[in-house]
Amino acid sequence: MSIVARLTNCRYGTVYLMLQYVPPLSMFFLMTAPASSALWAADLEKERREQEANLAQAPQYTDEPDTAV
Repeated sequence: MSIVARLTNCRYGTVYLMLQYVPPLSMFFLMTAPASSALWAADLEKERREQEANLAQAPQYTDEPDTAV
């Protein structure tokens, strides 16, 4: 896991924890945290799959001499 991903995870957890300390909102965020985490994980998975698809579509190396040179 990259440092950027770790910092993003830490920031998400910190904001969630701070929102849990607000008494009127704590129950709301307690109920919505699993859904927001799942949506965030789905977005990360979608990005990973797109990156893998882009790598698969990259032109493959061929050892044919360039006729234009």
